[in-house]
Amino acid sequence: MESPSSPKVKKQPFGRRKDIHRIILAKGDSVTSVTIHPAVAFVTVLGIAALGLAYLAATGYLIFRDDLINASVVRQAKLQHAYEDRIAVLRTEIDRIASRQMLDQRSVENKLDRLLGLQDSVTKRGDVVKALASSASTFGLVIPQSAPLPRPRPTASSDHASISSEPGTSRSIQASYASEDTSASSAFSLALDPKSITGSTSLSADRASAIDFDQLERQIADRDRKQLATLQWMTKQASQSATRLSSTIRALGFKPSKGPTPSEAGVGGPFEELSAFDSIAFDQSVLALEETLNHLNRLKRQVAVFPLRKPMKVGTRSSAFGRRLDPFLKRYAMHSGVDFRAPKGSGVYATAPGKVVKAGWHGGYGRLVEIEHANGLTTRYAHLSKMRVSAGVHVSAGQRIGDVGSSGRSTGPHLHYETRVSGQAVNPSKFLKAGSKVADLL
Repeated sequence: MESPSSPKVKKQPFGRRKDIHRIILAKGDSVTSVTIHPAVAFVTVLGIAALGLAYLAATGYLIFRDDLINASVVRQAKLQHAYEDRIAVLRTEIDRIASRQMLDQRSVENKLDRLLGLQDSVTKRGDVVKALASSASTFGLVIPQSAPLPRPRPTASSDHASISSEPGTSRSIQASYASEDTSASSAFSLALDPKSITGSTSLSADRASAIDFDQLERQIADRDRKQLATLQWMTKQASQSATRLSSTIRALGFKPSKGPTPSEAGVGGPFEELSAFDSIAFDQSVLALEETLNHLNRLKRQVAVFPLRKPMKVGTRSSAFGRRLDPFLKRYAMHSGVDFRAPKGSGVYATAPGKVVKAGWHGGYGRLVEIEHANGLTTRYAHLSKMRVSAGVHVSAGQRIGDVGSSGRSTGPHLHYETRVSGQAVNPSKFLKAGSKVADLL
């Protein structure tokens, strides 16, 4: 007898028996069975497998995505570090370039300051040289435009120098230095813009590189050497003039004024060429020239009181000083002066400054003018046709004091000229010859 809860078993036809999939659920005394169709079981298993695969795929994707993200982060970090390193290198390079440019700029500014200082110094020295040259010209010194320059020491860049000196020109030294100042200043201003020097802005690298600082310094150094050589040249010329005047004074029997004549005894040492911009050498040269000019001035004042000028501008010498045949008595006698034949009325001039002590008729002299000079010297001008000065007046050298005549013991129009030292007649020719030798200095 079949149990009521037992399922009915469907009889199968003869052949292979199909397995029946059941799920039996038991709870206490209750038993429940569920029959699962194979297709449902297959679909269920397939679904579970698909869900597992989906889970595995999702898990793998998540893991792989994290790896990708980590790799991307690492790559970005590497790129960032590389960029930061590159930026640091570029910053270092920029700082280095900026530092170098700053150093170059400072170097350029230092060179500019040096050149401007040298230019200012040489310009001031040029003013001193021009002033001294102007003073020297009053002494009759003939100084060429360019004194011989000493050769500068050869340098590595001396072959590129374009500075030269051409001595022996006829222009005055004042005009020479004026042209030098103009040319040098023009060259200097063409190379250096004053606004870029004195303003707050600095020179650009291109402009700074276009400036030949060495060439500019060579030009300024050449001017400095020329100024120094000119001072030495003027000192030499003034010393030679002073020597001529001293010799003239000694030849006349007087003692010349002492000058700066340092002894060369007990001196020596190795020769060392003076460098450019040597302020000590320049100052010493200026001092030496000033002392020589002062000495020359004293000698010139000393010589100026001697009767060295000619008493006439026209006329010829007709009788010398000393023993001669008297034109009236026809016997030898002492002639205390020199006679100059000239047309009547020709001018007679004082041969030195002094005071007229006689102006009138004086025996055989006829109309006579006698002038008293310094150092016990007197001069006499006789046989005048007219006297243009009177006793007691002071006359200057070259002043007209009378006219040629034939008054007194005379055979015709002429000037009888005497020179006396302490009342003793001396040969006037000695003074006249000495005057001709130093006429350019009087």
